[in-house]
Amino acid sequence: LVDLDFAIIAGKEHPLVRKDSVQAAELVEYPWVTLLGNYSGTTRLSSYFAAQNLSPPVSRVVISPGVGNFGFLTSGNYLTYIPTGMLDLANSYNCVPLRMATKFWQASMGLGHRNTHPPEAAVSAFVSTLREDFEKDRAANK
Repeated sequence: LVDLDFAIIAGKEHPLVRKDSVQAAELVEYPWVTLLGNYSGTTRLSSYFAAQNLSPPVSRVVISPGVGNFGFLTSGNYLTYIPTGMLDLANSYNCVPLRMATKFWQASMGLGHRNTHPPEAAVSAFVSTLREDFEKDRAANK
């Protein structure tokens, strides 16, 4: 399992970026960009706002996964959410995380697969990538 933290981001010129602490109620006042087919993300977004006794914001733009959402954020007052591991990429597109008054969300994710002999190529490639990343992290933290 991997724990992922998510952040709400906006273009650097967004009015909420200048605030020291953003309340959930302020987020529903702005248009959102969400990912096509991201049902778990949409559910988490709705759950976050429900926990704050708010209706979730309406997605004004629904796009395919990729860096295209960053363009919307910098061309208007749009908001979106991404894993915090993508913040460096977002910053390279002039997008930054909002300073939220309450934690947005954390998700535990994992992969299950049926053990076959030989293993499926996609599973083997994924496991190899994870091992390489874990080794890099271990070497960097020594």
